[in-house]
Amino acid sequence: MERSRSEYLLVIVAVFLIWSLPLLMSSCREKAELSTVVGQVAKQYYDQMINGQYDAYVDGLYQPDSIPESYRLQLIDNAKMFMEQQRREHQGLREVSVVSATVDEDAQVADVFLLMTFGNGDTEQVLVPMIEHDGVWFMR
Repeated sequence: MERSRSEYLLVIVAVFLIWSLPLLMSSCREKAELSTVVGQVAKQYYDQMINGQYDAYVDGLYQPDSIPESYRLQLIDNAKMFMEQQRREHQGLREVSVVSATVDEDAQVADVFLLMTFGNGDTEQVLVPMIEHDGVWFMR
């Protein structure tokens, strides 16, 4: 029995799909794992701020060039003022959890959605853009 050209093409496409499926699944799994890591990094930066480690929080901000120490100290003061404002308005920022994280195709930038839970029970979802630089994820 002789096969038609379309049958051969169908067989070739089926073989291609069967061979490429594990590669596609592996790529999706790696991306999901990276999204989890990036989400946890963003959460860690905010946890540092909640715990009064303002310098560590500021060090998580992406700075393509070195910044003057006076500017770094201003950023630390801004983080302290933010936390004081949250204390006054919402009885403090109690907890941060990761809602979702998506990494771009090149795995160099990501968007992380965090859920902030305040002392008075209020919640707020915030977007934290992230960027990878030299193997380290920073907040943009």
